Amino acid sequence: HSYFAVGEKGNQPVIAIYTYPELVLHRVLRGGTEQLYSHMDFSPGDGHLLASVGGNPDYMLTVWDWQKESIVLRSKAFSQDIYRVTFSPENPGQLTTSGTGHIRFWKMATTFTGLKLQGQLGKFGRTELSDITAYVELPDGKVLSGTEWGNLLLWDGGFIKVEISKKGKKFCHNGLIEVLFLDEGELISTGVDGYVRVWDFETIDNADIVEESNVFEMEPLLEVKVGNDVSLKSLARSVDPDTPTLWYAQDAGGGIWKTDIVVSHTRKAPEKLCSFHSGGIVGLACSPVAHQAASVAQDGSVRVYDLPSRQLL
Repeated sequence: HSYFAVGEKGNQPVIAIYTYPELVLHRVLRGGTEQLYSHMDFSPGDGHLLASVGGNPDYMLTVWDWQKESIVLRSKAFSQDIYRVTFSPENPGQLTTSGTGHIRFWKMATTFTGLKLQGQLGKFGRTELSDITAYVELPDGKVLSGTEWGNLLLWDGGFIKVEISKKGKKFCHNGLIEVLFLDEGELISTGVDGYVRVWDFETIDNADIVEESNVFEMEPLLEVKVGNDVSLKSLARSVDPDTPTLWYAQDAGGGIWKTDIVVSHTRKAPEKLCSFHSGGIVGLACSPVAHQAASVAQDGSVRVYDLPSRQLL
């Protein structure tokens, strides 16, 4: 079986784990947080552990043996919002969390009193404090994160080893970096500026401070502008083995884009596959005389749908 987890939002929320593609409820995890789950991640390899982080008021990090519906370890992760939690793909027993003004590096450590979660808060030092939405754990244990202003930070041992920008002190992205991927020797970043950029992994992994500046300058191998007024929130590679360079990007403006991320003269231009509301849907009405429905959302748009064909009119 394959499985996926859904974290609830509400009083005493649960994590529901379903089989895929059967969509059968398989396990229910209770007691991990008081009001909402903000992110979850299965452990690499056999996936027998699940890490979850909760939101206000408790901000709890919980490691579950989800097949047994039991808590293995738990700890308060931070005192403000946590956006992400991930297991290290290369270093067993290590996790990372990040969110409002922080990043934290965790180890599942054996102590005199048993297994404990030990967290080391990343120290920004001379670098301006930043919310961290995106990060990626590198094979040697270092962590690369984004920033609100658009540069990259290379973390080593809980400290910033170096800040990375484009040459000429230009930002890697204009604004918050939302996604970071390590993919076959290349690092992929996207952000609210609507660009996808590809960076050489070896150059970043070996980056160091030059003279008195704590900023290392380099150029991306590739940059793709997905579209005008596009703010990219997430990125996923195509699962079709015949199209390994195709990626699907979620636009916060309400859309899904298909983009070809490859250094090639034959690279295809990004294509918008579908369009949605952006933000919450605040109203819905069905037609009394036709199989149609209308919706209105926080983005100020009204959309009318033909229900039998599931098409936007």
